[in-house]
Amino acid sequence: MINHGELGFVSDWLLGDDPAGVKRGLRDSLRALLDREFDSLLFAHGDPLLGGGKRVLRQFVDRA
Repeated sequence: MINHGELGFVSDWLLGDDPAGVKRGLRDSLRALLDREFDSLLFAHGDPLLGGGKRVLRQFVDRA
């Protein structure tokens, strides 16, 4: 995942032979994180979300 103004995935060509499947699997894994307590998200690529991270992540996984 990346965050450059909004959450997203890296380009499809970086996700292997089945980008749609990889994205589905990642969304499922991210949904499981919503059961945990957190408020901020840090990314290897992009800006951190300091506060409101859980709400933004929930919106992201529900867009599927």
